[in-house]
Amino acid sequence: CSGTFTFFELPMHSRRIMPGCSMALQKVARCKLSRPCVCCHLCGFFIVMPWLCLIFVSILSGSSHPSWCADPLPSGAAKTQRASVYADDNTVDWTAFGDGWNPACGALNRSLSDLAANYAQETGGLQLIADDSGFKDNPWTPLNFKKFIVKEVRPSGNFPFGDRAKSIQSVARLFAVNLFFMPTATAEAVFNTDLQYEICAYFENPNGGKPQLRLYKTTKSPLGASEPFVQEFVSLSDGDLKGATYLAVSDRYNDANDGKVGKAQFSVEETKGCQIWSGIPIFLIAFFTVVLIAHFAILAFVRRKYGAENSVQDLS
Repeated sequence: CSGTFTFFELPMHSRRIMPGCSMALQKVARCKLSRPCVCCHLCGFFIVMPWLCLIFVSILSGSSHPSWCADPLPSGAAKTQRASVYADDNTVDWTAFGDGWNPACGALNRSLSDLAANYAQETGGLQLIADDSGFKDNPWTPLNFKKFIVKEVRPSGNFPFGDRAKSIQSVARLFAVNLFFMPTATAEAVFNTDLQYEICAYFENPNGGKPQLRLYKTTKSPLGASEPFVQEFVSLSDGDLKGATYLAVSDRYNDANDGKVGKAQFSVEETKGCQIWSGIPIFLIAFFTVVLIAHFAILAFVRRKYGAENSVQDLS
């Protein structure tokens, strides 16, 4: 459906496989204009443009990623994020965490016991640890100073999974959510946006083991800072690339406003460098690439097969 010949010179069986060209050229048939079939060129344009846009946006977004996204992880990446806490060799200055509270979460204007009481529904009434032991050794410790990508966000059991949780799920399906875990904080890169989180404190484990719950706070995001909410560790997977599953527990994930907490389950997997897209856009890039190749292959076939059989005719 391309070349210098006119559509009306093609064999009838060729016209049947190109109904779009037929409809377009029927309108100019009465004027007997000599012109090539342009519909396939227009189709090619509409195939190329989304493909080029996705590639361009990928390059633009990748260039705005923070330094910790580089592979391998740059020396002093944690210090770049929190200069007052980390050294170039990733050693941690625990001086400010001796009372069990991360000052980057804001001033603690009440006792830890009073603060823990506010989260009794999420934790079952657990107390906060009043020293830095929770920060130093917990289930998240194997993830520290490594990069991860969120593989899945989904409901947890029968707990509510409201609109806020669904919006997080939608973002993770469209864009790659890249995480850099540190002992006292987490950095996040999504598309061309940099987000920051602080680990405020850890809750005691009633069984005497490592703390499984912690207070977590968004300190930088397009929506601004948030109040601390509870994270609950679920599992750790070992291998060449580590993975983990944990829960975000908060009444903000329950739209019913009935006093019950909602939960969103996050599954993360270690990655070498930051990514731009999640599953859907990667599929679209692959799809447009295949369609583009097929498009030009068809054009080449039509030119080669019918170009020699038909001569240029002036119908004017």
